[in-house]
Amino acid sequence: MWIREQLAKLASTQASYDLRVHTIKIPPGISGIIDERNQVLSKLDANDENLPALEKLFPDPEIRGFVLERVQLLHKGNLLSYLNSLVSREKASLQGESATISDLIHICQEKLKRRKLKIVSNFNANEVDLWVPGLNLGIEVREVLSSNCTNELVNLLKNTNSSKKTKYLAVVCPDELTDLIFHSWRDIERSNVVPNLSVLRVGDFGSYLDKISEYMKEDKEST
Repeated sequence: MWIREQLAKLASTQASYDLRVHTIKIPPGISGIIDERNQVLSKLDANDENLPALEKLFPDPEIRGFVLERVQLLHKGNLLSYLNSLVSREKASLQGESATISDLIHICQEKLKRRKLKIVSNFNANEVDLWVPGLNLGIEVREVLSSNCTNELVNLLKNTNSSKKTKYLAVVCPDELTDLIFHSWRDIERSNVVPNLSVLRVGDFGSYLDKISEYMKEDKEST
C-alpha cells in the first residue's frame, strides 16, 4: 500500500513517469512505517462508535484491503466519508438519467429477492428479460421506447405469452420518465393487444409484486 501511495504522488506531479528515471526512495525502517500504517487502517472503524467493524462490513480480506487503501488515499482515513461517497454515487447512478438497463434490472431483481421470489434471467432474444415462475410473471425492462420499436416489443411480449404461458407481464421503465412519455408507453397496455400486460415505473414495481402475490393467494384460497 505504501508503494501505491508513492506512485499516486508521483503520478500527480509527473504527466508520465518511468521508474528507471523517477525512482522511489525507500526510507530506512520501512517495515516499521508499514506496520504503523496497518495499525492505523485497522482502527478506522473506531472513528465512529456507530459503525460496525470493518471485518463485518467487508468480510472478504481482499475487498477490505482495497477499501482501506481507498479510505486512506481519498478520504484521509475517514471511513464514514468514504461510505457516504459510495452511497451518493450509487443513488445518482440509479436515479439519474444515466441509469442503465443493468441498473434497472438489478433494482427489479433486488425487489424480487426481498420477497423471496425465484428469478430466472432470460437470454432468449424473443422473450422478456426476467421470468418469475412463482408468479407466472414475465418482466421486460426498457430504458426508452420509440415508435420504431413498439411493434418489436409487442411481438416479444406475445412470444413470451406463447412460450411461457404467463399469467402476468410487466414492462418496467425508469422513474424519471415524464408523465407524457410514460402515458404514451401505457398506450400499449390500454390497447389490450397484450391483455395481461402492465406498464409501470420501477419505483412502483414492489407494490405491483405485492398486489399480484395477493391475487394469487386469493385464487388459491378460493379453489
